[in-house]
Amino acid sequence: MQRRLLSVVASFALSAVPFAACAAAAELPDLQGSYRLVKREMPDGTVQTPPEVVGFMTYAGSHRNFNVAWDDAEGKRVTLSIIATYELSDAGYCEDVEHWVANNLGEPGVSLTPPEAKKECGKVEVVEGRTRIHYPGEPVYVVATEKGFDAIAEGTFVDHWERVE
Repeated sequence: MQRRLLSVVASFALSAVPFAACAAAAELPDLQGSYRLVKREMPDGTVQTPPEVVGFMTYAGSHRNFNVAWDDAEGKRVTLSIIATYELSDAGYCEDVEHWVANNLGEPGVSLTPPEAKKECGKVEVVEGRTRIHYPGEPVYVVATEKGFDAIAEGTFVDHWERVE
């Protein structure tokens, strides 16, 4: 009984740790706040900054609002907007997409249908002492930094997001 109580208290205390300060294996970041995309690094070393690539994301309560836009290789504007509810626990990062709009993302034109099933979970893991959150159905995972987080799509880009609130 006492061991279980300590586990519950430890889980509660660790969930209050801010996202940027998350480093120990058992800690879960507090995602609450707003973030802006400050730059995107491409595999060839090219760095894109606004207005080439823009993004803004807010975590409020159990909701996430995500917006990002960039120009593809042919100069077409690509956009993605998501409204979702989410849960973060030791078991993973679970998200239920309520609204999805993509333009020129993988195929021409507007899509209102997420590419995966509506409710999914991605894994949460610790790599080299830093919490890594995998977004469900996406090739992207995020890693905490001192100022916000980095969103990494291996071999595609590294986006640097900064907390603004």
